[in-house]
Amino acid sequence: MVEASQKRHPKALYLICSVDLWERFSYHGMRAMLVLFLISSLDAQGFAWSKEEAVKLYGTYVALIYL
Repeated sequence: MVEASQKRHPKALYLICSVDLWERFSYHGMRAMLVLFLISSLDAQGFAWSKEEAVKLYGTYVALIYL
């Protein structure tokens, strides 16, 4: 029979999963905030770009990430 200690996952696996979870959360959150920052007005410390320009930069950024 297999011992109980051999049935459990290594403790480091939980750390790796939690780090990966927060990395993905921050990446996807940053993508949304990038477009919102670019289209916000200069008074709100943004770049005041049009939606088309901001989405074009967003698309380029995502394409380069996946490339």
